[in-house]
Amino acid sequence: MVKMTDLIKGETKKKERSSYVFSKFISDKEFKEKEQKRITHNFYELGCRYIQENIDRVREERIIAVSPLAKIVTRMVEDKEFQDRLYYNALYTKTTKEELLASHLMNTAIYAIKIGLGLRYSDKELIRIGIAGMVYDLGMAKIPKEILNKKEKLTEREVKIVQQHTVIGYKLLQRLGTDYKWLAEVALQHHERENGCGYPKGLKGDQIIPYAKIIGIADVYEAMTHVRPQREPFLPFVAIREIVQSQKGLFDFKTVKALLSQLSVFPVGSYVKLNNNSIGQVVETTEREPLRPKIKILFDSQGSHVEKEEYIDLKDSHLLYVVDSVYEEDLPH
Repeated sequence: MVKMTDLIKGETKKKERSSYVFSKFISDKEFKEKEQKRITHNFYELGCRYIQENIDRVREERIIAVSPLAKIVTRMVEDKEFQDRLYYNALYTKTTKEELLASHLMNTAIYAIKIGLGLRYSDKELIRIGIAGMVYDLGMAKIPKEILNKKEKLTEREVKIVQQHTVIGYKLLQRLGTDYKWLAEVALQHHERENGCGYPKGLKGDQIIPYAKIIGIADVYEAMTHVRPQREPFLPFVAIREIVQSQKGLFDFKTVKALLSQLSVFPVGSYVKLNNNSIGQVVETTEREPLRPKIKILFDSQGSHVEKEEYIDLKDSHLLYVVDSVYEEDLPH
């Protein structure tokens, strides 16, 4: 008869052998990194799921639930390192057409919290900003899908229909009561602009509440760096250049400065393609030269894996520069 203790011992030996074999292929550091990515991805998906539940509530004419979002946001605010990993996740997670609004809100909340950090907001204020980021665009759930998913340029009439989402969102959030009046105001004002050219009221400067200014710029950055029915995404550094140059005067200077200081265009751990067609992973960035990070080369210009460790600091290499970002799942095999 086989004893239970023998079975346990056998199972332990099997685990020891498999652990030994596994450790030959992956270092402790790599294992930790993979585990952190898994935890971050699961947390990100959980946030999107809570947001999607509220989108469904809006479509079913039910009052949204704020408390699950508050728990997610509190976790985000309390752990600054976690924020950086979530930022990477937000930039490089692909989404389907069905998930677009939920991921847009989750990403905007992540970006807005980081911008709020740059403005030295308290944790309590950051939690408010994060919650606002997860609900401010819920009015979009009431806009016809055929307009939101249209690949051609919207007609003037369709643009006006889309612009109604700010007022729709305001009315939805008013149903939460007077304690959340500020939240409804963010939904109403997030498309107002510093020079008065925004909508729905054409507010300018100090007429726009600070939270709406933060959400407004985070909303634009999120939309530009992710695929939309009418276009492909901009690279993060191209999006930031567009905000700073082409949209000058639309956003408050302090908020733009906070965006520049907090939202790394090439987050550590992200993958990039250089102008010589090689692909590498960002290992270090500097505030002084954010567009020229230090890269660990992973694949040469032919797409072959580089066996020997090779690092290139782009701020010291004037002939090489980043031309594209690369999703992890799109790396050569």
